[in-house]
Formats: sequence, C-alpha cells, structure tokens
Amino acid sequence: MKLMLEIETTRDRRLLHKIIGLMQHNPLDAVLNEPEVKSTFESMYENHIRSIDVMRERAKCVEGVIEFDISDKNLDGYNKFIPYYLFPDSVYCVGVSRSTSRAKVSVGTNPWTTKERKHNLARLCEQYGGGGHAVVAAISFKPEDLENARAAAREIAQKLRSA
Repeated sequence: MKLMLEIETTRDRRLLHKIIGLMQHNPLDAVLNEPEVKSTFESMYENHIRSIDVMRERAKCVEGVIEFDISDKNLDGYNKFIPYYLFPDSVYCVGVSRSTSRAKVSVGTNPWTTKERKHNLARLCEQYGGGGHAVVAAISFKPEDLENARAAAREIAQKLRSA
C-alpha cells in the first residue's frame, strides 16, 4: 500500500522508474527502505494526514451529500476517498479545489454506499461544461473562475439532494 501511494502520487518520473526498477530485483521491504523512496513516502504520508485534517474541518454532509471547498489549500493531489471515510453514510460528494492550472469541481458517488444511486454524474457535470462517468465526474474552470466553480458545486449538491 505504501508503494502504491508513492507510485500513484509521485510526479517525479525519475523516481517512478527507480521504484519500478527496484521492484524488479528486490523484495518490497528493500524497496520501501531505499532512502529516497522512504523519505518521499514519509513526506507524502504527512501530506495525506494533513489532508484528512483539512477535510475533517471543511467537509459537511447534508442529506447524504458531502460538500467541501479546499480551494485555498494546496491539496490538489488529495485522496478522493477521504470524504467517504469521514462520512461513510453519504451517497455523493461534491468538492471544489484549485491548482495553478484550474479550479475544479469533483463529483463522486460513495463506492461503499448501499443506497440507490439516482443520478448520472457525467450528465450533471456536462450541464456545466464538464463530464466523466455515471459515478464520478468533474468540471474544470480557469483558476481565476473560482466563484463560478463554487456556484456550480452548490447547484450540483442541491440537485443531488433533491432526488
């Protein structure tokens, strides 16, 4: 799981190739204990714990729909399952984040819910210029268009609750 986090999260292609090369010839414990791999994981894990704390502070769940706005935090690579961990009885999640390249509305379905899914999230997001799949979708805005992203997120959350 530690290596999976690092492989999926790193943007350092050199490190990624190094990990894959090490995995071809070494046991997983040896790969994890290689100094660069270990220090990178520790940094990523600290960020993961910080993102859980931020999400705990920012997210709320109303009528089965989680909403959060972390656009003022540097959490572009947060784990998308954190909201469902915090609100296991939720059905949907609508979040706003921002990076240097975009403001983003992420819309998802709790993969562990036993409640009926009543919305096609791709169709909802297409109404705002986004898209995706029936159970997970998103909308990208220009970074300076944050207020429109927030408005779209509020409207989508309301539509998800109204079913």
